[in-house]
Amino acid sequence: MYPFRIHTARRYGNLVALKTYPENRETAYSRELAMLKALRSADGHVVPVQGAFCAGGYLYLELSWCTGGTLQSWCEKHPGLIGADDTDAFVRSLRIFRHVWQALAWVHQHSIAHGDLALPNVLLTADHRPMLAD
Repeated sequence: MYPFRIHTARRYGNLVALKTYPENRETAYSRELAMLKALRSADGHVVPVQGAFCAGGYLYLELSWCTGGTLQSWCEKHPGLIGADDTDAFVRSLRIFRHVWQALAWVHQHSIAHGDLALPNVLLTADHRPMLAD
């Protein structure tokens, strides 16, 4: 069981993700916040943290909302790409996976291991640019 929950909220009219930790998980919360700050990049390989705060017995990480959903949901919408007639989707999938590889290389260059790289932990922006999460 994960020590956190994900909620959505609006900030200044924009949708954001709130990752919520109970106060007794402060070590995990602080570790993730430090890693997210260390992994900020102009290339946007990792979901950016927009804020951090404590309220009502919980610790919150405010993260950018990725409107493209998860890589898992994208793959479920595009089954059988290999040998398929939809060349646009096939080319898009190659681009997505190349960017995932680049994002993972970025993380490793900072001597950090992701630890839970899976399709649900890769989020997509509106233009299908992948960002590592979790």
